[in-house]
Amino acid sequence: MGLRQIAQRLLPRVTTRVAWVPGHKDVLGNEEADRLAKEGSELPCHSRNCSTITFIKRWVKKKRREIQDDNWNDNYPESYKAGRWGLYKAPSMPPELHLPRPILHRLLAERSGHGDFTEYHERFGHDARPTCKCGEPRTQGHFVKCGMVAPFLPDVPEREARFGTTHIEYLLGDGGYKDFQKLVEETSPYGPPPTETDT
Repeated sequence: MGLRQIAQRLLPRVTTRVAWVPGHKDVLGNEEADRLAKEGSELPCHSRNCSTITFIKRWVKKKRREIQDDNWNDNYPESYKAGRWGLYKAPSMPPELHLPRPILHRLLAERSGHGDFTEYHERFGHDARPTCKCGEPRTQGHFVKCGMVAPFLPDVPEREARFGTTHIEYLLGDGGYKDFQKLVEETSPYGPPPTETDT
């Protein structure tokens, strides 16, 4: 059945006119492109052992990740081996890296202890003595004890609470980063909300 018959059957009241439109006629280089395409189609098939650039890039990326993971597993810091924050595996672009930079800065500072905390300043002999909005010294992990923040603390998920996970372990561990972000945005436990230059 031809195109006209199909059109007449589907749309009986509509007149259908089918015509060939030379879309590539007189287009500069079209004849040359057709000739080259024909030549290319007549070439012998390539060996199946050849890999595409995309495959090679993907393979290199996978191998690089494997080497990086092996290196991490052999050399990660002793403080992580204790399992304090649940950071047992190699860092394979953890999802918390997608947090806004000021929030990520606070999360990493809390995890590492390298932040605007009283202990940090005392350790390095600085004169600064940062305080929380509640008036207490700003210590690592104080934000979960702060009277201004405590009412807003999220519940530790039941699956983690069964293992005795505390609020701070949950919020600073692998699974609590979204709740940490929400808590910091809602309560601003570190004083005024941090700015981009704060990081």
